[in-house]
Amino acid sequence: MAGNTVYVQGNYVDVHDNEVVNLNIDKVAALQIEEDEPACLRSEEANELWAVAKQEGWVDEDLQPKGLSRPDAALLAARMAKVLGIEGWVPFEQLWHRQNMRQDYNKSQYNQKTDEFEKKLKRKLQ
Repeated sequence: MAGNTVYVQGNYVDVHDNEVVNLNIDKVAALQIEEDEPACLRSEEANELWAVAKQEGWVDEDLQPKGLSRPDAALLAARMAKVLGIEGWVPFEQLWHRQNMRQDYNKSQYNQKTDEFEKKLKRKLQ
């Protein structure tokens, strides 16, 4: 959007550059999510995993962790990464706007509650 002027007015965003485009703020947020979503998390196999995660209530419609502690979200990311063959935390850190997910994962390894969650992840995400 180089050269454009962006105005936020209530629930709408106006983008001006010879033309005026009036977008609902929810649509702008959806566009931003698509841009932030790494390609390795958009594959057909990834979409199947996201569908399960949504159904279980682990992520919302924007693929953001929902009701999960940071260690549990890191467990979800680790399980999805394993199934998808992704190395590292970067795609999930980028999508979820988080840092230090490895530390969150390490914290999960010393918690009985997260052991149960990890077992459920292994059953549901294969």
